[in-house]
Amino acid sequence: MDMSLIQGIISSHMKDLSPDSSPEAKIQFLDEDERVKKKQDFESRAEFFRREFIPTIQPRAESGGRPNKQDLVGIVDAQIVSDYCRKLGGLAEEASRYDWTHDEPKITAEFHRLRIEGSLRLAKARLPSLVFISSTISGEVDFTKARFLGQVVASYTDFLDDVYFNHAVISGVALLTDTKFSGNAYFSSTEFSSYADFPNSIFMGDAYFTDAAFTLGSNFTSSQFHNRGMFHRSILSGLSFLDEATFNGFADFEEAKFLGVTTFRKVSFLKGATFQGAVFSDNVDFSDSKFPDLANFEGAVFTRQARFLDCQFKKQTIFSRSRFALCPRFHEAVLHQDTSFTGARFDSMALTKRVQQMLASLPLVGRVLQKFQQTFSAGDTRVNWGGEARAYRTLKLLMSKHQAQHEASRFFAGEMRCRRREFGLKQPVHYFVSQLYDFFSEFGQSAGRVLFWMLLINAIFTFGYLIQEQQDTTAGQPRFAIVEQQGGSKATAQLPRWDREHTWLALSMQSFNPVAFLSPKNTWVQIYDGAVFTQGVSQSLMNLVLLILLAISLRGQFRRGSGGGD
Repeated sequence: MDMSLIQGIISSHMKDLSPDSSPEAKIQFLDEDERVKKKQDFESRAEFFRREFIPTIQPRAESGGRPNKQDLVGIVDAQIVSDYCRKLGGLAEEASRYDWTHDEPKITAEFHRLRIEGSLRLAKARLPSLVFISSTISGEVDFTKARFLGQVVASYTDFLDDVYFNHAVISGVALLTDTKFSGNAYFSSTEFSSYADFPNSIFMGDAYFTDAAFTLGSNFTSSQFHNRGMFHRSILSGLSFLDEATFNGFADFEEAKFLGVTTFRKVSFLKGATFQGAVFSDNVDFSDSKFPDLANFEGAVFTRQARFLDCQFKKQTIFSRSRFALCPRFHEAVLHQDTSFTGARFDSMALTKRVQQMLASLPLVGRVLQKFQQTFSAGDTRVNWGGEARAYRTLKLLMSKHQAQHEASRFFAGEMRCRRREFGLKQPVHYFVSQLYDFFSEFGQSAGRVLFWMLLINAIFTFGYLIQEQQDTTAGQPRFAIVEQQGGSKATAQLPRWDREHTWLALSMQSFNPVAFLSPKNTWVQIYDGAVFTQGVSQSLMNLVLLILLAISLRGQFRRGSGGGD
Protein backbone atom coordinates (compact mmCIF):
# COMPACT_ATOMS: atom_id res chain seq x y z
CA MET A 1 0.00 0.00 0.00
CA ASP A 2 1.32 3.45 -0.89
CA MET A 3 2.54 5.43 2.13
CA SER A 4 0.68 8.58 1.12
CA LEU A 5 -2.53 6.58 0.89
CA ILE A 6 -1.94 5.13 4.37
CA GLN A 7 -1.35 8.59 5.82
CA GLY A 8 -4.52 9.78 4.14
CA ILE A 9 -6.49 6.96 5.78
CA ILE A 10 -5.03 7.85 9.17
CA SER A 11 -5.75 11.58 8.77
CA SER A 12 -9.29 10.87 7.66
CA HIS A 13 -9.85 8.56 10.59
CA MET A 14 -8.61 11.10 13.13
CA LYS A 15 -10.72 13.80 11.50
CA ASP A 16 -13.81 11.65 11.89
CA LEU A 17 -13.12 11.40 15.62
CA SER A 18 -13.07 15.17 16.00
CA PRO A 19 -16.54 16.47 16.96
CA ASP A 20 -15.84 20.02 15.86
CA SER A 21 -13.68 19.83 12.77
CA SER A 22 -14.84 23.31 11.69
CA PRO A 23 -16.14 25.12 14.83
CA GLU A 24 -18.04 28.36 14.51
CA ALA A 25 -16.31 31.58 15.54
CA LYS A 26 -16.97 32.46 19.17
CA ILE A 27 -18.36 35.83 20.28
CA GLN A 28 -15.57 37.85 21.88
CA PHE A 29 -16.00 39.99 25.00
CA LEU A 30 -14.91 43.63 24.88
CA ASP A 31 -13.44 43.49 28.37
CA GLU A 32 -13.45 41.53 31.61
CA ASP A 33 -16.38 43.46 33.06
CA GLU A 34 -18.57 42.45 30.13
CA ARG A 35 -17.55 38.82 30.54
CA VAL A 36 -18.37 38.84 34.28
CA LYS A 37 -21.76 40.47 33.70
CA LYS A 38 -22.65 38.00 30.97
CA LYS A 39 -21.65 35.08 33.18
CA GLN A 40 -23.77 36.38 36.04
CA ASP A 41 -26.68 36.81 33.65
CA PHE A 42 -26.50 33.19 32.48
CA GLU A 43 -26.15 31.85 36.02
CA SER A 44 -29.04 33.94 37.31
CA ARG A 45 -31.28 32.67 34.53
CA ALA A 46 -30.22 29.09 35.33
CA GLU A 47 -31.03 29.74 38.99
CA PHE A 48 -34.46 31.06 38.00
CA PHE A 49 -35.23 27.80 36.14
CA ARG A 50 -33.99 25.79 39.12
CA ARG A 51 -36.29 27.67 41.49
CA GLU A 52 -39.17 26.94 39.16
CA PHE A 53 -38.31 23.24 39.23
CA ILE A 54 -37.80 22.73 43.00
CA PRO A 55 -41.47 23.14 44.01
CA THR A 56 -42.48 20.36 41.62
CA ILE A 57 -40.62 17.81 43.76
CA GLN A 58 -42.90 15.97 46.18
CA PRO A 59 -41.32 14.76 49.43
CA ARG A 60 -41.18 10.98 49.65
CA ALA A 61 -39.01 8.71 51.75
CA GLU A 62 -37.88 5.56 49.97
CA SER A 63 -35.05 3.10 50.46
CA GLY A 64 -32.07 3.38 48.13
CA GLY A 65 -32.47 -0.30 47.33
CA ARG A 66 -28.81 -1.31 47.22
CA PRO A 67 -25.54 -0.75 49.10
CA ASN A 68 -23.85 2.67 48.93
CA LYS A 69 -26.96 4.25 47.43
CA GLN A 70 -28.58 6.84 49.65
CA ASP A 71 -32.29 6.73 50.41
CA LEU A 72 -34.59 8.71 48.14
CA VAL A 73 -36.16 11.88 49.55
CA GLY A 74 -38.47 13.04 46.76
CA ILE A 75 -40.43 12.15 43.65
CA VAL A 76 -40.91 14.18 40.47
CA ASP A 77 -42.65 13.63 37.17
CA ALA A 78 -40.39 12.75 34.21
CA GLN A 79 -42.12 15.26 31.91
CA ILE A 80 -41.29 18.09 34.29
CA VAL A 81 -37.68 16.91 34.39
CA SER A 82 -37.58 16.79 30.58
CA ASP A 83 -38.90 20.37 30.29
CA TYR A 84 -36.42 21.57 32.90
CA CYS A 85 -33.52 19.94 31.03
CA ARG A 86 -34.60 21.46 27.72
CA LYS A 87 -34.77 24.97 29.22
CA LEU A 88 -31.31 24.69 30.69
CA GLY A 89 -30.09 23.11 27.47
CA GLY A 90 -31.19 26.12 25.45
CA LEU A 91 -29.44 28.37 27.93
CA ALA A 92 -26.25 26.30 27.78
CA GLU A 93 -26.29 26.36 23.98
CA GLU A 94 -26.60 30.14 24.01
CA ALA A 95 -23.69 30.38 26.45
CA SER A 96 -21.55 28.10 24.29
CA ARG A 97 -21.48 30.75 21.56
CA TYR A 98 -19.24 32.98 23.68
CA ASP A 99 -15.49 32.71 24.07
CA TRP A 100 -15.16 32.20 27.82
CA THR A 101 -11.56 31.00 27.69
CA HIS A 102 -11.97 29.93 31.32
CA ASP A 103 -14.50 30.11 34.15
CA GLU A 104 -17.58 29.29 32.11
CA PRO A 105 -21.01 29.88 33.67
CA LYS A 106 -22.31 26.94 35.65
CA ILE A 107 -25.43 25.62 33.95
CA THR A 108 -26.23 22.20 35.37
CA ALA A 109 -29.39 20.19 35.91
CA GLU A 110 -28.89 18.35 39.20
CA PHE A 111 -31.09 15.58 40.60
CA HIS A 112 -30.09 14.28 44.03
CA ARG A 113 -31.83 11.35 45.73
CA LEU A 114 -34.95 11.66 43.58
CA ARG A 115 -37.30 9.15 42.04
CA ILE A 116 -38.16 10.34 38.53
CA GLU A 117 -41.49 8.79 37.69
CA GLY A 118 -42.14 8.06 34.02
CA SER A 119 -40.06 8.23 30.85
CA LEU A 120 -37.52 10.91 29.97
CA ARG A 121 -38.04 11.95 26.33
CA LEU A 122 -35.02 14.03 25.31
CA ALA A 123 -34.18 12.70 21.86
CA LYS A 124 -32.30 15.21 19.66
CA ALA A 125 -32.26 17.72 22.52
CA ARG A 126 -29.47 20.16 23.33
CA LEU A 127 -28.72 19.49 26.97
CA PRO A 128 -26.65 21.08 29.73
CA SER A 129 -24.53 19.16 32.20
CA LEU A 130 -26.70 16.51 33.82
CA VAL A 131 -26.05 15.19 37.32
CA PHE A 132 -27.98 12.25 38.79
CA ILE A 133 -26.81 11.26 42.28
CA SER A 134 -28.45 8.30 44.08
CA SER A 135 -31.57 8.72 41.96
CA THR A 136 -34.00 6.31 40.30
CA ILE A 137 -35.68 6.70 36.90
CA SER A 138 -38.64 4.37 36.54
CA GLY A 139 -39.36 4.63 32.80
CA GLU A 140 -37.42 4.68 29.54
CA VAL A 141 -34.70 7.25 29.08
CA ASP A 142 -34.30 8.43 25.51
CA PHE A 143 -31.25 10.57 24.69
CA THR A 144 -31.08 9.42 21.06
CA LYS A 145 -29.08 11.92 18.96
CA ALA A 146 -28.96 14.30 21.91
CA ARG A 147 -25.99 16.60 22.35
CA PHE A 148 -24.69 17.13 25.86
CA LEU A 149 -22.88 20.46 26.09
CA GLY A 150 -21.28 19.51 29.38
CA GLN A 151 -20.70 16.46 31.51
CA VAL A 152 -23.04 13.58 32.32
CA VAL A 153 -22.96 12.21 35.86
CA ALA A 154 -25.09 9.28 37.00
CA SER A 155 -23.50 7.93 40.18
CA TYR A 156 -25.37 5.33 42.27
CA THR A 157 -28.34 5.84 39.96
CA ASP A 158 -30.81 3.16 38.85
CA PHE A 159 -32.34 3.10 35.37
CA LEU A 160 -35.28 0.71 35.73
CA ASP A 161 -36.08 0.51 32.02
CA ASP A 162 -34.21 0.75 28.72
CA VAL A 163 -31.78 3.62 28.20
CA TYR A 164 -31.02 5.08 24.76
CA PHE A 165 -27.89 7.09 24.04
CA ASN A 166 -27.67 6.05 20.37
CA HIS A 167 -25.84 8.63 18.22
CA ALA A 168 -25.57 11.00 21.18
CA VAL A 169 -22.58 13.31 21.64
CA ILE A 170 -21.27 13.86 25.17
CA SER A 171 -18.89 16.83 25.14
CA GLY A 172 -17.82 16.60 28.77
CA VAL A 173 -16.78 13.79 31.05
CA ALA A 174 -19.21 10.87 31.38
CA LEU A 175 -19.18 9.62 34.99
CA LEU A 176 -21.48 6.66 35.52
CA THR A 177 -20.03 5.19 38.69
CA ASP A 178 -22.00 2.36 40.35
CA THR A 179 -24.84 2.89 37.89
CA LYS A 180 -27.40 0.14 37.44
CA PHE A 181 -29.10 -0.41 34.08
CA SER A 182 -32.01 -2.79 34.70
CA GLY A 183 -33.10 -2.82 31.06
CA ASN A 184 -31.05 -2.74 27.88
CA ALA A 185 -28.46 0.01 27.57
CA TYR A 186 -28.01 1.43 24.07
CA PHE A 187 -24.84 3.44 23.46
CA SER A 188 -24.47 2.54 19.77
CA SER A 189 -22.59 5.20 17.77
CA THR A 190 -22.34 7.36 20.90
CA GLU A 191 -19.44 9.80 20.86
CA PHE A 192 -17.69 10.29 24.18
CA SER A 193 -15.63 13.41 23.48
CA SER A 194 -13.99 13.25 26.88
CA TYR A 195 -13.27 10.51 29.41
CA ALA A 196 -15.95 7.83 29.90
CA ASP A 197 -16.07 6.31 33.38
CA PHE A 198 -18.27 3.25 34.10
CA PRO A 199 -16.61 1.62 37.15
CA ASN A 200 -18.72 -0.86 39.15
CA SER A 201 -21.68 -0.33 36.84
CA ILE A 202 -24.22 -3.11 36.41
CA PHE A 203 -25.82 -3.92 33.05
CA MET A 204 -28.71 -6.30 33.70
CA GLY A 205 -29.84 -6.35 30.06
CA ASP A 206 -27.86 -6.20 26.85
CA ALA A 207 -25.25 -3.43 26.68
CA TYR A 208 -24.74 -2.04 23.18
CA PHE A 209 -21.63 0.05 22.52
CA THR A 210 -21.53 -0.84 18.82
CA ASP A 211 -19.64 1.82 16.78
CA ALA A 212 -19.18 3.94 19.91
CA ALA A 213 -16.17 6.28 20.00
CA PHE A 214 -14.25 6.80 23.26
CA THR A 215 -11.99 9.74 22.48
CA LEU A 216 -10.00 10.29 25.69
CA GLY A 217 -10.11 6.92 27.39
CA SER A 218 -12.62 4.69 29.14
CA ASN A 219 -12.97 2.79 32.39
CA PHE A 220 -15.19 -0.26 32.92
CA THR A 221 -13.30 -1.63 35.94
CA SER A 222 -15.36 -4.14 37.96
CA SER A 223 -18.42 -3.60 35.78
CA GLN A 224 -20.90 -6.45 35.42
CA PHE A 225 -22.50 -7.40 32.12
CA HIS A 226 -25.28 -9.89 32.93
CA ASN A 227 -26.20 -10.36 29.28
CA ARG A 228 -24.41 -9.50 26.09
CA GLY A 229 -21.72 -6.85 26.03
CA MET A 230 -21.55 -5.55 22.45
CA PHE A 231 -18.53 -3.42 21.54
CA HIS A 232 -18.59 -4.33 17.85
CA ARG A 233 -16.52 -1.85 15.75
CA SER A 234 -16.14 0.50 18.71
CA ILE A 235 -13.12 2.84 18.80
CA LEU A 236 -11.38 3.15 22.15
CA SER A 237 -8.71 5.84 22.18
CA GLY A 238 -6.55 6.68 25.15
CA LEU A 239 -6.28 4.36 28.14
CA SER A 240 -8.93 1.64 28.30
CA PHE A 241 -9.49 -0.22 31.57
CA LEU A 242 -11.75 -3.26 31.83
CA ASP A 243 -10.02 -4.93 34.77
CA GLU A 244 -12.05 -7.34 36.90
CA ALA A 245 -15.11 -6.90 34.70
CA THR A 246 -17.52 -9.82 34.41
CA PHE A 247 -19.28 -10.79 31.19
CA ASN A 248 -22.02 -13.27 32.06
CA GLY A 249 -23.22 -13.16 28.47
CA PHE A 250 -21.33 -13.15 25.19
CA ALA A 251 -18.68 -10.41 24.87
CA ASP A 252 -18.40 -9.01 21.35
CA PHE A 253 -15.36 -6.88 20.55
CA GLU A 254 -15.27 -7.84 16.87
CA GLU A 255 -13.41 -5.29 14.72
CA ALA A 256 -12.97 -2.98 17.72
CA LYS A 257 -10.05 -0.54 17.56
CA PHE A 258 -8.01 -0.09 20.74
CA LEU A 259 -5.81 2.93 20.05
CA GLY A 260 -4.15 3.16 23.46
CA VAL A 261 -2.94 0.93 26.28
CA THR A 262 -5.71 -1.56 27.12
CA THR A 263 -6.10 -3.79 30.17
CA PHE A 264 -8.43 -6.77 30.60
CA ARG A 265 -6.82 -8.10 33.79
CA LYS A 266 -8.86 -10.62 35.83
CA VAL A 267 -11.82 -10.43 33.48
CA SER A 268 -14.30 -13.32 33.32
CA PHE A 269 -15.75 -14.07 29.87
CA LEU A 270 -18.24 -16.69 31.02
CA LYS A 271 -20.20 -17.23 27.78
CA GLY A 272 -17.45 -16.68 25.25
CA ALA A 273 -15.73 -13.67 23.74
CA THR A 274 -14.76 -12.59 20.24
CA PHE A 275 -12.05 -10.14 19.29
CA GLN A 276 -12.14 -11.20 15.65
CA GLY A 277 -10.52 -8.56 13.46
CA ALA A 278 -9.80 -6.28 16.44
CA VAL A 279 -6.79 -3.96 16.32
CA PHE A 280 -4.64 -3.26 19.39
CA SER A 281 -2.31 -0.40 18.54
CA ASP A 282 -0.60 -0.38 21.94
CA ASN A 283 0.09 -2.82 24.76
CA VAL A 284 -2.81 -5.03 25.83
CA ASP A 285 -2.96 -7.12 29.00
CA PHE A 286 -5.34 -10.07 29.55
CA SER A 287 -3.43 -11.43 32.54
CA ASP A 288 -5.36 -13.67 34.97
CA SER A 289 -8.48 -13.59 32.80
CA LYS A 290 -10.76 -16.60 32.40
CA PHE A 291 -12.25 -17.89 29.16
CA PRO A 292 -14.57 -20.81 30.13
CA ASP A 293 -16.09 -20.72 26.64
CA LEU A 294 -14.99 -19.75 23.13
CA ALA A 295 -12.12 -17.28 22.84
CA ASN A 296 -11.91 -15.98 19.29
CA PHE A 297 -9.00 -13.71 18.28
CA GLU A 298 -9.08 -14.64 14.59
CA GLY A 299 -7.53 -11.96 12.41
CA ALA A 300 -6.72 -9.68 15.36
CA VAL A 301 -3.74 -7.34 15.03
CA PHE A 302 -1.42 -6.78 18.00
CA THR A 303 1.02 -3.99 17.17
CA ARG A 304 2.78 -3.99 20.54
CA GLN A 305 3.00 -6.38 23.49
CA ALA A 306 0.09 -8.76 24.19
CA ARG A 307 0.09 -10.41 27.61
CA PHE A 308 -1.97 -13.50 28.49
CA LEU A 309 -0.16 -14.38 31.73
CA ASP A 310 -1.99 -16.93 33.92
CA CYS A 311 -4.99 -16.94 31.58
CA GLN A 312 -7.24 -19.99 31.51
CA PHE A 313 -8.65 -21.04 28.15
CA LYS A 314 -11.13 -23.85 28.85
CA LYS A 315 -12.58 -24.32 25.37
CA GLN A 316 -11.81 -23.60 21.73
CA THR A 317 -9.26 -20.83 21.36
CA ILE A 318 -8.66 -19.24 17.97
CA PHE A 319 -5.67 -17.10 17.00
CA SER A 320 -5.83 -18.04 13.31
CA ARG A 321 -4.61 -15.36 10.90
CA SER A 322 -3.78 -13.02 13.77
CA ARG A 323 -0.81 -10.65 13.53
CA PHE A 324 1.66 -10.17 16.38
CA ALA A 325 4.45 -7.59 16.25
CA LEU A 326 5.96 -9.18 19.36
CA CYS A 327 5.49 -12.69 20.65
CA PRO A 328 2.50 -12.80 23.04
CA ARG A 329 3.31 -13.74 26.63
CA PHE A 330 1.53 -16.92 27.74
CA HIS A 331 3.63 -17.72 30.82
CA GLU A 332 1.71 -19.88 33.32
CA ALA A 333 -1.33 -19.88 31.01
CA VAL A 334 -3.54 -22.92 30.41
CA LEU A 335 -4.42 -23.55 26.76
CA HIS A 336 -7.20 -25.82 25.55
CA GLN A 337 -6.35 -28.69 23.19
CA ASP A 338 -8.45 -27.03 20.50
CA THR A 339 -6.15 -24.03 20.16
CA SER A 340 -5.29 -22.81 16.68
CA PHE A 341 -2.54 -20.51 15.45
CA THR A 342 -3.10 -21.48 11.80
CA GLY A 343 -1.99 -18.66 9.51
CA ALA A 344 -0.95 -16.43 12.42
CA ARG A 345 1.98 -14.12 11.71
CA PHE A 346 4.69 -13.26 14.21
CA ASP A 347 6.84 -10.39 13.00
CA SER A 348 9.60 -10.91 15.57
CA MET A 349 9.83 -14.49 14.25
CA ALA A 350 10.56 -13.29 10.71
CA LEU A 351 13.63 -14.89 9.12
CA THR A 352 15.01 -11.48 8.17
CA LYS A 353 14.37 -8.00 9.53
CA ARG A 354 12.32 -6.77 6.60
CA VAL A 355 9.47 -6.15 8.99
CA GLN A 356 8.86 -2.50 8.12
CA GLN A 357 8.29 -3.33 4.45
CA MET A 358 5.84 -6.08 5.41
CA LEU A 359 3.78 -3.74 7.55
CA ALA A 360 2.52 -1.68 4.63
CA SER A 361 0.15 -4.51 3.68
CA LEU A 362 -1.80 -4.26 6.96
CA PRO A 363 -5.33 -2.76 7.07
CA LEU A 364 -4.15 0.13 9.20
CA VAL A 365 -6.21 2.53 11.27
CA GLY A 366 -5.24 5.27 13.70
CA ARG A 367 -1.67 4.99 14.91
CA VAL A 368 -1.13 1.33 14.00
CA LEU A 369 1.50 2.02 11.34
CA GLN A 370 3.35 4.42 13.62
CA LYS A 371 3.41 1.91 16.47
CA PHE A 372 4.79 -0.82 14.22
CA GLN A 373 7.50 1.48 12.88
CA GLN A 374 8.51 2.49 16.40
CA THR A 375 8.69 -1.14 17.49
CA PHE A 376 11.07 -2.22 14.73
CA SER A 377 12.83 1.03 13.80
CA ALA A 378 16.58 0.95 13.32
CA GLY A 379 18.45 0.91 16.59
CA ASP A 380 15.30 0.39 18.66
CA THR A 381 16.42 -1.23 21.90
CA ARG A 382 12.90 -1.86 23.21
CA VAL A 383 12.78 -5.29 21.57
CA ASN A 384 14.02 -7.67 24.24
CA TRP A 385 15.14 -10.62 22.12
CA GLY A 386 15.83 -12.71 25.21
CA GLY A 387 12.28 -12.13 26.40
CA GLU A 388 10.98 -12.92 22.92
CA ALA A 389 12.89 -16.21 22.91
CA ARG A 390 11.43 -17.19 26.28
CA ALA A 391 7.93 -16.28 25.09
CA TYR A 392 8.29 -18.53 22.04
CA ARG A 393 9.69 -21.28 24.24
CA THR A 394 6.58 -21.06 26.45
CA LEU A 395 4.30 -21.41 23.43
CA LYS A 396 6.44 -24.32 22.19
CA LEU A 397 6.02 -26.14 25.50
CA LEU A 398 2.27 -25.46 25.59
CA MET A 399 1.81 -26.84 22.08
CA SER A 400 4.08 -29.82 22.78
CA LYS A 401 1.95 -30.64 25.81
CA HIS A 402 -0.98 -31.21 23.44
CA GLN A 403 1.30 -32.98 20.90
CA ALA A 404 0.69 -30.19 18.40
CA GLN A 405 4.13 -30.70 16.87
CA HIS A 406 3.56 -28.47 13.86
CA GLU A 407 2.91 -25.41 16.03
CA ALA A 408 5.59 -26.50 18.50
CA SER A 409 8.17 -26.69 15.71
CA ARG A 410 7.15 -23.28 14.46
CA PHE A 411 7.56 -21.69 17.87
CA PHE A 412 10.89 -23.50 18.27
CA ALA A 413 12.04 -21.76 15.08
CA GLY A 414 10.94 -18.42 16.54
CA GLU A 415 12.86 -19.13 19.75
CA MET A 416 16.04 -19.98 17.84
CA ARG A 417 15.82 -16.85 15.67
CA CYS A 418 15.38 -14.62 18.70
CA ARG A 419 18.30 -16.32 20.43
CA ARG A 420 20.41 -15.69 17.35
CA ARG A 421 19.48 -12.00 17.41
CA GLU A 422 20.04 -11.79 21.15
CA PHE A 423 23.72 -12.83 20.94
CA GLY A 424 24.46 -11.81 17.34
CA LEU A 425 28.07 -11.99 16.25
CA LYS A 426 29.24 -12.34 19.85
CA GLN A 427 28.92 -16.07 19.12
CA PRO A 428 29.89 -16.21 15.43
CA VAL A 429 29.89 -20.00 15.01
CA HIS A 430 26.47 -20.36 16.58
CA TYR A 431 25.21 -17.37 14.58
CA PHE A 432 26.25 -18.67 11.16
CA VAL A 433 25.28 -22.31 11.79
CA SER A 434 21.88 -21.17 13.06
CA GLN A 435 21.45 -18.87 10.08
CA LEU A 436 22.22 -21.64 7.56
CA TYR A 437 20.09 -24.23 9.36
CA ASP A 438 17.22 -21.76 9.39
CA PHE A 439 17.73 -20.54 5.85
CA PHE A 440 17.73 -23.98 4.23
CA SER A 441 15.22 -25.90 6.37
CA GLU A 442 13.59 -23.55 8.91
CA PHE A 443 15.32 -25.48 11.70
CA GLY A 444 14.32 -28.84 10.27
CA GLN A 445 10.58 -28.20 10.10
CA SER A 446 10.08 -27.30 6.43
CA ALA A 447 10.54 -30.17 3.97
CA GLY A 448 9.23 -27.90 1.22
CA ARG A 449 12.02 -25.40 1.79
CA VAL A 450 14.65 -28.17 1.62
CA LEU A 451 13.20 -29.49 -1.65
CA PHE A 452 13.12 -25.98 -3.07
CA TRP A 453 16.81 -25.42 -2.34
CA MET A 454 17.70 -28.90 -3.59
CA LEU A 455 15.99 -28.28 -6.93
CA LEU A 456 17.40 -24.77 -7.24
CA ILE A 457 21.00 -25.74 -6.43
CA ASN A 458 21.00 -28.73 -8.79
CA ALA A 459 19.40 -26.65 -11.54
CA ILE A 460 22.19 -24.06 -11.20
CA PHE A 461 24.93 -26.70 -11.37
CA THR A 462 23.21 -28.43 -14.32
CA PHE A 463 22.99 -25.16 -16.23
CA GLY A 464 26.68 -24.55 -15.50
CA TYR A 465 27.62 -27.96 -16.94
CA LEU A 466 25.55 -27.22 -20.06
CA ILE A 467 27.41 -23.95 -20.67
CA GLN A 468 30.77 -25.66 -20.12
CA GLU A 469 29.93 -28.47 -22.57
CA GLN A 470 28.97 -25.93 -25.24
CA GLN A 471 32.27 -24.13 -24.68
CA ASP A 472 34.17 -27.46 -24.93
CA THR A 473 32.43 -28.33 -28.20
CA THR A 474 33.50 -24.98 -29.67
CA ALA A 475 37.07 -25.33 -28.39
CA GLY A 476 37.36 -29.05 -29.36
CA GLN A 477 38.81 -29.97 -25.96
CA PRO A 478 36.33 -31.72 -23.63
CA ARG A 479 36.65 -31.32 -19.85
CA PHE A 480 34.37 -34.32 -19.13
CA ALA A 481 33.08 -37.25 -21.17
CA ILE A 482 31.07 -40.50 -20.89
CA VAL A 483 33.07 -43.67 -20.12
CA GLU A 484 32.21 -47.36 -19.74
CA GLN A 485 33.70 -50.24 -17.75
CA GLN A 486 35.00 -52.87 -20.16
CA GLY A 487 37.08 -55.72 -18.74
CA GLY A 488 38.24 -53.62 -15.85
CA SER A 489 39.57 -50.82 -18.09
CA LYS A 490 37.85 -47.61 -19.15
CA ALA A 491 37.24 -46.98 -22.81
CA THR A 492 35.02 -44.56 -24.61
CA ALA A 493 31.77 -46.36 -25.48
CA GLN A 494 30.67 -46.41 -29.09
CA LEU A 495 27.06 -47.56 -28.68
CA PRO A 496 24.43 -44.78 -29.04
CA ARG A 497 22.93 -43.75 -25.66
CA TRP A 498 20.96 -40.74 -24.41
CA ASP A 499 23.76 -39.60 -22.09
CA ARG A 500 26.21 -39.20 -24.98
CA GLU A 501 24.05 -36.38 -26.32
CA HIS A 502 23.46 -34.92 -22.83
CA THR A 503 26.75 -35.35 -21.03
CA TRP A 504 26.09 -32.20 -18.98
CA LEU A 505 22.89 -33.78 -17.61
CA ALA A 506 24.65 -37.08 -16.89
CA LEU A 507 27.34 -35.23 -14.91
CA SER A 508 24.71 -33.44 -12.86
CA MET A 509 22.91 -36.72 -12.15
CA GLN A 510 26.21 -38.30 -11.18
CA SER A 511 26.98 -35.40 -8.85
CA PHE A 512 23.55 -35.83 -7.21
CA ASN A 513 24.97 -39.04 -5.72
CA PRO A 514 26.73 -37.95 -2.50
CA VAL A 515 29.36 -40.76 -2.79
CA ALA A 516 29.96 -40.52 -6.53
CA PHE A 517 33.47 -39.08 -6.20
CA LEU A 518 34.71 -41.36 -3.46
CA SER A 519 35.67 -44.07 -5.99
CA PRO A 520 36.16 -44.07 -9.76
CA LYS A 521 33.94 -47.16 -9.92
CA ASN A 522 30.97 -45.00 -8.98
CA THR A 523 31.33 -42.69 -11.98
CA TRP A 524 30.31 -42.98 -15.62
CA VAL A 525 31.35 -39.42 -16.52
CA GLN A 526 35.08 -38.93 -16.51
CA ILE A 527 36.28 -35.44 -15.48
CA TYR A 528 39.55 -34.10 -16.90
CA ASP A 529 39.47 -30.60 -15.35
CA GLY A 530 40.14 -29.70 -11.71
CA ALA A 531 37.61 -26.86 -11.62
CA VAL A 532 34.81 -29.11 -12.92
CA PHE A 533 35.83 -31.79 -10.42
CA THR A 534 35.55 -29.21 -7.60
CA GLN A 535 32.08 -28.24 -8.83
CA GLY A 536 30.97 -31.85 -8.83
CA VAL A 537 32.29 -32.52 -5.33
CA SER A 538 30.63 -29.33 -4.07
CA GLN A 539 27.31 -30.36 -5.61
CA SER A 540 27.57 -33.81 -4.02
CA LEU A 541 28.33 -32.40 -0.56
CA MET A 542 25.46 -29.93 -0.78
CA ASN A 543 23.07 -32.70 -1.81
CA LEU A 544 24.30 -34.83 1.09
CA VAL A 545 23.56 -32.04 3.60
CA LEU A 546 20.17 -31.29 2.01
CA LEU A 547 19.17 -34.96 2.04
CA ILE A 548 19.96 -35.12 5.76
CA LEU A 549 17.88 -31.97 6.35
CA LEU A 550 15.06 -33.44 4.27
CA ALA A 551 15.07 -36.60 6.39
CA ILE A 552 14.97 -34.53 9.59
CA SER A 553 12.11 -32.39 8.25
CA LEU A 554 10.06 -35.38 7.12
CA ARG A 555 10.58 -37.14 10.44
CA GLY A 556 9.50 -34.03 12.33
CA GLN A 557 6.35 -33.56 10.27
CA PHE A 558 5.16 -37.15 10.15
CA ARG A 559 6.39 -38.67 13.38
CA ARG A 560 3.92 -40.19 15.76
CA GLY A 561 1.90 -37.69 17.78
CA SER A 562 2.59 -34.74 15.49
CA GLY A 563 -0.94 -33.39 15.64
CA GLY A 564 -1.65 -30.08 14.04
CA GLY A 565 -3.38 -28.62 17.03
CA ASP A 566 -6.21 -27.33 14.93
